[in-house]
Amino acid sequence: MKKRLSSILLFLICFNIFSHSGIMSGQKNIKINKTKYFDIIYSENSVQTAKILYEKADSIYEELAEKFCLENKFRLPVVISAAQDDFNAYFSCGPFNHIVIFDTVCTTSLAVFSEETLNTFRHELVHAITYNLRNDFWFGFDKIFGDVYNPALLTITQAWAEGATVSLESDKNEGRLNSEYALQNLKQAKIEGKFPKYSEIQGAMDVFPAGNASYMFGGAFCSWLQKKYGMEKYAEFWYRSVNLKNLTYFSCFKKVYGISIKDAWNNFYNELEVPEIPANPTENPWIKNVNFKNKISAYPTITSNGKDFFYYDKYRKTVNLAGLEKSRILYKAQNISKLSVSKDGKFLVESYSSSFYSVPKNKIRIYDIQRKSFFYMPEKSLRDATITFADGKYFLCAIKTSSAFSTLKIYELRFKKNKICGAEPVFQKKFPIEQQIFSLEGNCIGKVFYILKNKLDFSINEFDLQTKSERIFKAPQQGIVFQGLNYFSDEKKQILSFSFTKKGQFPRIGLLLLDKNPTFRLLSQDISGGIFNPAILTDEKAIFTANFYKGSKLFFAELSKAEFEEFSAPQQNSENQHATT
Repeated sequence: MKKRLSSILLFLICFNIFSHSGIMSGQKNIKINKTKYFDIIYSENSVQTAKILYEKADSIYEELAEKFCLENKFRLPVVISAAQDDFNAYFSCGPFNHIVIFDTVCTTSLAVFSEETLNTFRHELVHAITYNLRNDFWFGFDKIFGDVYNPALLTITQAWAEGATVSLESDKNEGRLNSEYALQNLKQAKIEGKFPKYSEIQGAMDVFPAGNASYMFGGAFCSWLQKKYGMEKYAEFWYRSVNLKNLTYFSCFKKVYGISIKDAWNNFYNELEVPEIPANPTENPWIKNVNFKNKISAYPTITSNGKDFFYYDKYRKTVNLAGLEKSRILYKAQNISKLSVSKDGKFLVESYSSSFYSVPKNKIRIYDIQRKSFFYMPEKSLRDATITFADGKYFLCAIKTSSAFSTLKIYELRFKKNKICGAEPVFQKKFPIEQQIFSLEGNCIGKVFYILKNKLDFSINEFDLQTKSERIFKAPQQGIVFQGLNYFSDEKKQILSFSFTKKGQFPRIGLLLLDKNPTFRLLSQDISGGIFNPAILTDEKAIFTANFYKGSKLFFAELSKAEFEEFSAPQQNSENQHATT
């Protein structure tokens, strides 16, 4: 018995070592392509992504090496994993220097690049280069004892590490420092008078914005340093910190810049431009607090059928049904990315991340609101789902991700005794690698709407399930970014509501009126907290989320009292070139 238990234990230990967090779980035909500086490791599912890296990785390395005056060049394994559904990447020096890229479609919060793969790689390569700005002594030491014995691990905090990456991912007019969605929390903190000290952005917070503060506050501060004092001094600071030229990064900073971090942080704060708006959104006459309990939380998704609305409370892990006066909990849930209610109010579609597998997978389930029962879609790697209705049939529409490709998939729902018992795929449309789709939204006449990102150009598209035709409504101005689509209709009108930003503005509410002459209506003013995930209700009201420095709250907007700019929305018809049935 002891031998048997020992064998089982040894097997489990070895399994854990070799699976290494499931990076290549289920991947087949593993290949390695070598460049001057990299060993690119990938499976047959990631051929296109590997090709993109193979062509550009060395030039990105040499660009960053020159910026940081890198003395000792080094080789680096880069693992491209198509096993993961959640877009991410990381650099690690344990047990040796390597980069891992999760080869999948980005989420809306990271839709900030024209080329996601290359710029995500560049972000992680900044980590690799900054942590390896070692002099000859430390470079030789690590050659003998391994990369994990890196002095930077003793001196560099998360804010410095992510500050470097975010500042340099954003130095070419892309990246998070050029995204008003990403910058909102940074500016919001100053508007509220809650701007943190430098010591408070190191990633130790257990509430919103938590680790994100290291990225955005650290990134903005490092970008300010580079522009104010030049890249040469910034590289010198890193070199001194990595090689223990001074005992702490505080003394390294003072040695290089001649002032304390505290003074530099205050100067950065003073130069940060923010909108001159009241900290409380309800000082605007068209913004109202909701009447039910509205505690600070995180509300990543809202959906409405034009009467009631549904929202996910991330902190309390509840899905809630609400009206204008009250709210109640429908059920407990976690890791939800999107909710969408069928416009007849019968079904609630939930997109979520499941940890049931060796690596997290994106899944869909449908909640029958009357029966209080769930139908689970067996297929994996589905996100952003919605339901539409046509010819007396219900259709589930979802985004299927495979490597860095998005596919619009449509399933006809099957019923037995008025209960969903299956979903049969009936149509799909695959998009090119440079295009991603987000935020599907259905209606009751056989159409599905979605946001299309083509490099950095955004549009709202309408796809007709019956004719397989498509209308495209491009953003009315250059640089506009869309998020959070919701559909509303009554006897007189059809409206798509969404959140939008453009340079220098907070997230605002936008409307696309789908009448004979489609029109964009874009809010003409900023409000504190911004406007996220707006959904239209009755009586010209909308519900939305406002994001503050330490969390989110829900508000009503009386749209008839708000001021909008109007733009014609000339439609383009699209040939269905990528469709397969």
